[in-house]
Amino acid sequence: MPKEKKNISIASEPEAAYEKKTIQRFSSFEERDNDRLKYFASLSPEELLKNLKKMVLASFGIKDEAELKNAPRIINLHPRP
Repeated sequence: MPKEKKNISIASEPEAAYEKKTIQRFSSFEERDNDRLKYFASLSPEELLKNLKKMVLASFGIKDEAELKNAPRIINLHPRP
C-alpha cells in the first residue's frame, strides 16, 4: 500500500499574524499599498485596535490573551543608594 503524505508546513511563523487564507498578487507596490489602505479604511476603530493588539501579542510570541493572565509577574525592587 502506498504511504499517505502528510501536509507539513515549512513556515514556522505564528498563525495569529495571518488572518486570511488567500494570497493576492499585485503588479506593483503602489497597487498593494492602495489595497492595504482600502482594507484599513473599511475597518472600524475597534477592529483596528483589536488588530493592533493581536500584532503586539504576536510580536512577543503570545498566541492567546489567556496566556497573559497566567504569566508570572516578577518585580525586582532595588533599594535606592
